[in-house]
Amino acid sequence: MVIKYLQEEWTARKLGEMMATDVAESGFFDTVDVLQPVPLHPLRQIQRGYNQSERIAAGVSSISGCPVAQLVKRSRHTSTQTRKSASERSENVSGAFRGNSHRIKKAFAKAKAAGHEVLHIVIIDDVITTGSTIINCARAILEAVPDEAEHIRFSVMSVALAGQLRMGRITPEKLHIKDCTVSSEEFVALQHRPLA
Repeated sequence: MVIKYLQEEWTARKLGEMMATDVAESGFFDTVDVLQPVPLHPLRQIQRGYNQSERIAAGVSSISGCPVAQLVKRSRHTSTQTRKSASERSENVSGAFRGNSHRIKKAFAKAKAAGHEVLHIVIIDDVITTGSTIINCARAILEAVPDEAEHIRFSVMSVALAGQLRMGRITPEKLHIKDCTVSSEEFVALQHRPLA
């Protein structure tokens, strides 16, 4: 993918702007408290020169006005997911993230000050294949603040879906939350609209 391997930071940011523009009129961002790009391990970021998910999130932020945060970090260097099966992908990223309880609690305080009863976090990644990365990133956030976990809501934004993904795999049960922003069918329908 161009934005991941060819250092196309501008392209990644522009894609984020386009995604945000596409949903801005729906009011989706009205309840969003923070954007969380999927973090890269520092060694991988040095190799690539930047984190494509952070650039996408910067584009989303520029349109939505929602702040980008680092509520979670990649605490373990993992091998690339590119040629792994679904089970290998899940095993590869299991335990690879660690939530920052101080930053999450600070985000909660800002959300409450804004009148929100839950902390609505949008996890942003460039490509979703099996959902393993998203699930493990969200899980790390929840595990960092177990007392507040039931008051966290996740949504996901991605440039693309790849492979034989079945969005039903990312379920509220897997994230240990009561509901998701959109159903699997709605998500797939949104992703497969013809481009204007």
